[in-house]
Amino acid sequence: MIGHCLGASGGLEAIATVKAITTGWLHPSINQFNPEPAVEFDTVANKKQQHEVNVGKFISFSLSHVGEFRFSLLFLTPFMQLSQIHSDLEGTTLWWYLHLSNHDLGSLFLPWAN
Repeated sequence: MIGHCLGASGGLEAIATVKAITTGWLHPSINQFNPEPAVEFDTVANKKQQHEVNVGKFISFSLSHVGEFRFSLLFLTPFMQLSQIHSDLEGTTLWWYLHLSNHDLGSLFLPWAN
């Protein structure tokens, strides 16, 4: 846990997402002691956990004096195909897709809009 990093937070979130995919370790949700009973998924409370991770997404946004900015990145392992996740992208206005390979982390960078 590194706290808020102002303008660097988006870059750090991208690095953390790629590291979660490549290592399988998920960052915890700290100070979560009384989760809502209606939440039916593992929130990774208070302690990191190891999982197989094939897809990672982060959404970065900021509010500033010049307006609101939103940016999303979707990271996939070589085992995932774009067609497998396209149905999850319905309703988004713009996505950036980064395919992670065993050779380099930026082998494919494709934008598209719905």
